[in-house]
Amino acid sequence: MAHALDYHAAMSIAILIVPPFSTFCSAALALRGEVFVWEQQVPEQDENDVDDLTVTHFVAIASGEVVGTLRLLDKPEHIKIGRIAVR
Repeated sequence: MAHALDYHAAMSIAILIVPPFSTFCSAALALRGEVFVWEQQVPEQDENDVDDLTVTHFVAIASGEVVGTLRLLDKPEHIKIGRIAVR
């Protein structure tokens, strides 16, 4: 039965692309702060960078709350997935 509940929970998660300075992007940055700065002790100046203004931000939303985030950094030579954080 636990597998059915896990499947149902996964089905209620929405994945959105969000613009910088939006409410959801602010929540994503706060989640990254919790995971990287607070839990993993990454210096804040290393976690936040100028790329956050130009990357594509994704959030996972469950029950109206941002529970996951990542960003795509599009460079001429490659696309990089980074700053993955989940609650």
